[in-house]
Amino acid sequence: MALFNKAKPVLKCTMCDKTREEGCGSADYHIEQISTDEPEWLPEGYRLSAIGEYTWFCMRCNSYPELKWPKESGASSGIMVHLGEAHGIGLLRALPGSPTSFGMRQLSRVPPPPLRKPGFNDRVQLKDWLDLFGTVGATTNAQIDPVIITLARFGGSGPADELAARVAAGHIAADWIPSLVNRPWRWMLRTAQEASRRGDRILSVRAAMFICHWAEQFGPRLGPADVDALGLGDVPSAVHVDAALLGLSDVQHLPPDTAVAWDTQSTILARDALPTMATRLQLLHYDGKQVPLEALATAQAISARPAGR
Repeated sequence: MALFNKAKPVLKCTMCDKTREEGCGSADYHIEQISTDEPEWLPEGYRLSAIGEYTWFCMRCNSYPELKWPKESGASSGIMVHLGEAHGIGLLRALPGSPTSFGMRQLSRVPPPPLRKPGFNDRVQLKDWLDLFGTVGATTNAQIDPVIITLARFGGSGPADELAARVAAGHIAADWIPSLVNRPWRWMLRTAQEASRRGDRILSVRAAMFICHWAEQFGPRLGPADVDALGLGDVPSAVHVDAALLGLSDVQHLPPDTAVAWDTQSTILARDALPTMATRLQLLHYDGKQVPLEALATAQAISARPAGR
């Protein structure tokens, strides 16, 4: 009987030594796709020259590779090579003094670990959270604030007193906080993008519309004290643009009568959301944000249609 009762092996990340239960479980979770503003620790010149490619940060030597990779699989191999050559870890352990395959650049501070790739539970959390916000969105701050704080925690943030306690316990670094309060928006966008890839366009459009609405209506009203209390910062510019792009792309695939946003007072249908998302994208372009020309042309064409079409 003992043969059938063997404990499952505990998989640890070779980069940070954490298990899945501790928040990791694989070095691949340290891989990040490069965009105009992510990862924030990567120098801007590197980001702008490699948008769409992949990189990672080595937590063992506080450095990042001079190479970038066009696919996640290449970045994963790069991690294995680096850990083997520089740290003697993993399947590719090198002999002492062996030449390295690529150079690494040091950072003066350790950045927060990357957000994990969204999974099934993230999509469930996002849907349930949007449903919950829809029931309290028009009520008092005393009812809304705990809901917003829940969103902040999904992205690894939280109220200022919680973050201070985590700093004191050594779980996070104090200089991570400015980026942590923006992470819930990145979590929501990535989860919405994953929902879109899996065909759940209602969820992706709902989340995209919420991100845009917050960036345009709620966010500008919040001051430093609100950010401290809620643990939720501004929507990063690139997240705002990507949410508008996602919303416009996906809402076009939904039947016109599909409900894509709702609360206790109103419901928004796909036919109404389509011109709204088109207008949003054009306004972002006029505001100087980087909007792909093809998407901008689509938005302009939608706005030029006669009403009701």
